[in-house]
Amino acid sequence: MNSLAAGGVSTGTGNVSVEFKVTKTHSLVSVVSMIAPSPDWFIGVSGANLLENDQWVSSKEVSPGTYDSGTDSGATFTSANQATSPATPVSIITSAPLAVGGTVTSLGTFKIEKID
Repeated sequence: MNSLAAGGVSTGTGNVSVEFKVTKTHSLVSVVSMIAPSPDWFIGVSGANLLENDQWVSSKEVSPGTYDSGTDSGATFTSANQATSPATPVSIITSAPLAVGGTVTSLGTFKIEKID
């Protein structure tokens, strides 16, 4: 497993790009991005397969899930640090302030494009 880091989007809107290499034996991509400011929330995708029917996809757009990492009990974007002890398992966020009526509005997408 390899990991990469990229810059952030300081204005709340924008794009971040990073190049990486995949192989037929390692064709799955997982991506996470922090939600800032927040206590310990993040968006992520696990195991997006870039090889379908033994062919590389030219482009794939994936909507990430929205998660709480279980390490901080803050309930708002600007809550003071409140360590959760013991830490709880990572969970999908289904409550305010990110969710309205149990539904979280999309916080972005991950677009993966093949570069020849």
